Amino acid sequence: MIQNIIDDLMDNRIKLRNDLAEEHEEELNKFTDGVVPPCVYLGHQDREYLKKKDKLDLFKKKLKLIVMD
Repeated sequence: MIQNIIDDLMDNRIKLRNDLAEEHEEELNKFTDGVVPPCVYLGHQDREYLKKKDKLDLFKKKLKLIVMD
């Protein structure tokens, strides 16, 4: 059950990334010099964001534990 929800979320993230890449293809191609396809570039940026967010969430949890002690 929960895995289906997570799968749907990831599918929607991928679809959104691809739609945004298509919509802003010209601008993204200028930024990446056309070396990296826009959908790949946005996918990489999305993964980097999620990594940073996970680290921040973990830091907040640790900080909350320290403050509660």
